[in-house]
This record gives sequence, C-alpha cells and structure tokens, in this order.
Amino acid sequence: MLPAYPLSTIHSKSKGGQKLAVEGRNPFQLDPKEPSGNFQDFLMGEVRYASLHQTFPDEAKRLHAKLEAEYKERYEVYKRITSDDLSSMHKGLTEIYEQAKALLDEAQRDAFANYLQQLHDKAEKQFLV
Repeated sequence: MLPAYPLSTIHSKSKGGQKLAVEGRNPFQLDPKEPSGNFQDFLMGEVRYASLHQTFPDEAKRLHAKLEAEYKERYEVYKRITSDDLSSMHKGLTEIYEQAKALLDEAQRDAFANYLQQLHDKAEKQFLV
C-alpha cells in the first residue's frame, strides 16, 4: 500500500526534531520509506478510483496519470526538504549571517539582515519548487 505522506509525517517541532536542530542537523525527517510497486495498480485497488474508472474510463486515465505525477512530485519535495543539502545550506547561511553580523554596526546589521532574509527566502522557494 502506498502512504499519502501528509505534512504531519515531517517532524520539525517534535522533541526529536528539536534535538536534531540543536545538533545542527536537519530537523525535518520523512518517516515512511519510498513507495514501491505500481501506482496505477494501487489506485485500481481503491474503490473510489476503480469506480471512477468504471464510470468514466477516459477521464479516469487522465486524472490517474495527473495524480501519479503530482504524487511523485510531492514525494520528491519531501525528500529535498529532508535532504542533507537543505541542512548544509541552512548551516552555511547561518554561519555567513553570524560572521557578517559581528562585522557590521547596528544600522548596517538591520539592512544586511533584511537582505540575507530575502536571499534565504528566494533560495528556499527555488529549492522547494
């Protein structure tokens, strides 16, 4: 059976997630293993999808293909969130920010902090797309 991977499977605020964050590791952990098996076979084993296929076969094929593509894309996003790359990127940005903060006076620090936040937000959007 293929799990749905709701966002609740990523534990950023759990005790374990907090411990990982304190250790400088990525607090986001994906619990389920990567799905195996044929996605279409899984769908046909579910009554709601099988009955759609019986009632509207052409539309069901189109929607099932779209669902499979979205499912795979979502799982890849979850994998990227939990990857060490994100943790390394966050750690690197944090180190740069801390070094720069120590070098700048207060007025410059605020402007630079805003600039770094914009860079971080942009990198995060690109990484998660």
